[in-house]
Order: sequence, then structure tokens, then C-alpha cells
Amino acid sequence: MAAQVDRASLNGTVTDPTGARVPGVKVEAILAENGKQREALTNDAGIYAIPTLPVGTYTISFSRDGFHALRYDDVELKVGQTFTLDAAGLGLGLHAGRRQGDGAAAGTQLGRARRRG
Repeated sequence: MAAQVDRASLNGTVTDPTGARVPGVKVEAILAENGKQREALTNDAGIYAIPTLPVGTYTISFSRDGFHALRYDDVELKVGQTFTLDAAGLGLGLHAGRRQGDGAAAGTQLGRARRRG
């Protein structure tokens, strides 16, 4: 079986403003090129993983009932990369706010992400 050399992985941890990890958060990775989407849920420790993603530029969103949604634009995944995107500060509330800033991206290979929400 041939290795999937044109793939990348995305993982990370989701926390609330106090730093507590948040389980049950829906994580969506949407490929800008064609709109294809992959999803994952954070586990009991607030950790998620989406393996074997096609390389490209993504919008990554984090949502859970009762919390403000977060969105990171322009997340670029490269061949063979493991990209760690920690969503810090998922706040309580019914409506998503709009704000921008740098994403909290760290990991095996660092990348740049633009945060909204």
C-alpha cells in the first residue's frame, strides 16, 4: 500500500477562558479550494485530531452549544505536516462575537492562522 504523501494532520486542545479543557466541541476543517469538509469532536480531555487531510488552505471552526464559536482562517497545511491548532478561550454565550487576531498555533511545524470569533 502506498503512503499518502500528499496529506497532513491537524490536532490540538480546546480550552475556555479559565484554561479548562472543553469536551464535546465540534471541530470543522473546510478546504478553501473546493469546500470539502472534515469534522471531529474533542474528547473528554478537550483534545481533537483530524488525520490525513489533503494539503491546502483551510478554515477551521470550533463550536459547541452554549459557547461562542471560534474560527481560524488561512490555516495552511503542507505535505507531511502535523499542525497543532489550540483553540484557547472558547467562551460561554449564545452568539458568536467578531474579533480578529493571531491563532494560537504551535506544534511539530508551526503555521500561521487568522482568528475570527
